[in-house]
Amino acid sequence: MLSRRTVLAGGWSWFLLSAAKPLAALAQDDAFICATFDPRPGEPSVGLSNFSASFEGGRITELKAQAEAAGLSPFGTALIKDIWQPTDGLTPNTGVITLGVYFDQASTRTQRESVQYHASKWLEGKLGGVINFRFGVAREQAQITITLNTELNSSEVGRRSLGIVPPKFSMHLYEQSERAVCHEFGHALGLIHEHANIDTPIVFNERTVINDMKQRRWTEADVRYNFFARAGREYSCLGDPKFNGKSIMLYPIKSTWTADGSSYPLNTKISDGDRKCLAALYRAT
Repeated sequence: MLSRRTVLAGGWSWFLLSAAKPLAALAQDDAFICATFDPRPGEPSVGLSNFSASFEGGRITELKAQAEAAGLSPFGTALIKDIWQPTDGLTPNTGVITLGVYFDQASTRTQRESVQYHASKWLEGKLGGVINFRFGVAREQAQITITLNTELNSSEVGRRSLGIVPPKFSMHLYEQSERAVCHEFGHALGLIHEHANIDTPIVFNERTVINDMKQRRWTEADVRYNFFARAGREYSCLGDPKFNGKSIMLYPIKSTWTADGSSYPLNTKISDGDRKCLAALYRAT
């Protein structure tokens, strides 16, 4: 949704941090904060008007009709740009989009198996009928390239991974926990951060968040962009348009960060809403 999930539009993922507190120490904090930068309306418009009615065999028109029937139009139209297409991957035009996943050579077997185990949880339910992962492919075959030799957790959003060329990687995984892997693979499938949802009830104590995030070497501009900015309604997800406090794509929010003292935990499981969002985008039935 441009909000979490749905938005596929781009991740300015290569958030490079300067020096101060060691990143390894930061990663041990209880508040996992992904370094993927979500797309925003400042990018070229990706609304319906920019797509041909024949795109994907009329897919845009079909999704628009579904949205209007559900009373949601124009929800979900701006995120189609970066979802994986039937012609992508290792099994093009077969009805299943198989995404090849490459691991950097410095990764261990234990690390790779952990990533595979957790990432495959996205394939449970309807989405597994139209999306598949093939782990351990050669780099030249891969659509998603992962380095575990990193101090960041971040990922490109959707098909933007295809624009990443060696020696860079489309996904950085310092952690191989369920939360970290499922969150970053959510980005890789086309989701963005949930707190960007236009319907979020979160009202931030902005100065407190800015000061806290300085300890992670985020600038005030970074925080304003990736915490406080909201996406347009055209980025809301057809499958699950409202704010989802249980989303795997939501940052953990401390009570001291909000005006009313509300908080959100570190969600460690893919929520039903996350699955509904991607199922609608990929037309998994």
